[in-house]
Amino acid sequence: MLKHITITAALFGALILRSVAASPEAEARFIADAKTAFDTKDAAKLLSLVCWDCVTPSMKQMVSKQLSALVQKPVAQFELVAQDPKQKVEYTRDGVTYRPNLAGGKELKITFKSDSTGLTSAGLPVGEKDGKLFITTAAPAK
Repeated sequence: MLKHITITAALFGALILRSVAASPEAEARFIADAKTAFDTKDAAKLLSLVCWDCVTPSMKQMVSKQLSALVQKPVAQFELVAQDPKQKVEYTRDGVTYRPNLAGGKELKITFKSDSTGLTSAGLPVGEKDGKLFITTAAPAK
């Protein structure tokens, strides 16, 4: 059975609120930037694609660590797809309710080349801010 990791509820808690309204050019630029980050194994480049608005220091540290490890994996394919509308919109951890820090609707689906970890794919939730796409993260609900 293929292993699949969707970095959402437990890691980001970032899920769908509305459709991403970014242009096709913004989508192409986002995918190209993500591909460059993975091709060069540049964690800083990948982390620059994350929206950190309202994110707690502990969540930022956790997300940074996960993405820094993920960017080291060899990639076979990138695809920007619609996010599953059945995904959970919010979650509670240690008594704090978290919600996406950007409205979303897309997911960057990354298919990895085969390696010893067995991880075959990852899904990163994507949201839009000012016409630009970002990897979304979880922030405390206001």
